[in-house]
Amino acid sequence: MSDINIKQIIAHDINTELESPTLFDRILNLTAIPTKILKFFKDHINVSLNAKQIKTCEFEEGAKVKNQSIRINESITDQETFVTVTKEMTQDLHRAIKSTSSNSSGTIFFIIYDLNQINYLGILKMDPSSGIQIDKTTLELSIQDNILPKPEDRLHKCAFIKLPPFAEGSEADLYVLDRQRGPRGISKFFMNTFLQANELLNNRIMSERVISKLYDEAPNIAPGKEDIEFHLEVDKTFRNGRQIDLDHALEELIQPYMENEKQREEYIESFKQSFREEYDKYHFNFQVEKEATTVVFTSDEKDIKLEFPINILGDVVRINDPNKVPFKLEIHKQLNQKYK
Repeated sequence: MSDINIKQIIAHDINTELESPTLFDRILNLTAIPTKILKFFKDHINVSLNAKQIKTCEFEEGAKVKNQSIRINESITDQETFVTVTKEMTQDLHRAIKSTSSNSSGTIFFIIYDLNQINYLGILKMDPSSGIQIDKTTLELSIQDNILPKPEDRLHKCAFIKLPPFAEGSEADLYVLDRQRGPRGISKFFMNTFLQANELLNNRIMSERVISKLYDEAPNIAPGKEDIEFHLEVDKTFRNGRQIDLDHALEELIQPYMENEKQREEYIESFKQSFREEYDKYHFNFQVEKEATTVVFTSDEKDIKLEFPINILGDVVRINDPNKVPFKLEIHKQLNQKYK
């Protein structure tokens, strides 16, 4: 779990049945908020950043949210500026939602926090629901309205903006999560209309990064298996052209080595967590785009070189413990001899 330090929080309400949002003039007093509630927001941020639908994005030139974020950062400790700018953002989001067919009302939380010594502005749209509460003394049931969703309930819309936005050397301006779907697929008004942002990254880079990290993780996932055999399983799971949902693909790959479901879930989350700590740009839904994987064995002196596509391992090429001398390799195929 990432070490998130929350610095400021404010909330405003959007009701699409009203002409304007309900805006509040004060931030939340962090010193009066119980640790358990702060953990609630931290968990929401972590869960959302690890969601498979998260997109790495950059702002369009002149994006209003970009300029508003700069204003917040320039006066990052000034509560009045934070209140004023988040009110403007909420009004803009309210207009953006009402311009669509959505009737998605909810509470918008604006959170300034730091993660790995970088400040962020989090915009989290929470859709409250009703819950049933029991009085343990009288055994009476009552309805509690406007209950905020638990982290495991998953938020539909979030944005995490780097502050100061677009710092030199930064690969990404923001991360955007939008789970809402319409009759024509995933809704993009939050990213495109409100945030004025576009997705970065491509399938080839994402494929290379995930496969490389899985190769590195071979001793942790399959400690009793030869690395090359595990690499073959990775190659089959991440075959070229396959549409990847990383949660499902990792579950498929590691299930033979981790029988306990909870252990698998924890490993997948930790894999994604460490992945996004290594890379600014990432998303967890992508199509595999890669060249055929080739295995190359060379001697220390570079005078011997053996090379073959990994997908023929076990059928055409068989290796008996590649880490030992003598190195034993069988080729079950007719070869032609020639000299150079």
